[in-house]
Amino acid sequence: MRRLESAGAPPDAPVPEAVPAPFLSPALLPRVLFPAVRACYGAMLLCVPGPALGLCTGQPPSSRACAVTRVLGARHLAQAVLTWWRPRPAVLAAGAGIDGCHAASMLALAVASPRMRRAGLADALAAAVLAAAGAAGPSPG
Repeated sequence: MRRLESAGAPPDAPVPEAVPAPFLSPALLPRVLFPAVRACYGAMLLCVPGPALGLCTGQPPSSRACAVTRVLGARHLAQAVLTWWRPRPAVLAAGAGIDGCHAASMLALAVASPRMRRAGLADALAAAVLAAAGAAGPSPG
């Protein structure tokens, strides 16, 4: 411990060492940033599915495509809350599995529907990145 040498304190008063904030720990990614990015992505899909799909496809989306995108956005928001609330390896691994399945389904959509190919590939990429981030997760212990 250092000694405090300021006015009003005895010269030999100890100064407590700084304790690292948990927010700045190595678990920052799975605890805060990962769920925050997922929540923002989910909120965008839920609140403005038309522009999100339009950016990917270059065409106005159908009402069915917007409805499916809103459901996907709600799923991302729910998964973000769960990941933030319980950033445990098992939770992150389960989420990574779900994201991996979603990436595969979007690749299938890209193959099956030329009209939705760009949107399918873009969402497959996003799902693959989220799957990889979830699989990396926090180290045990």
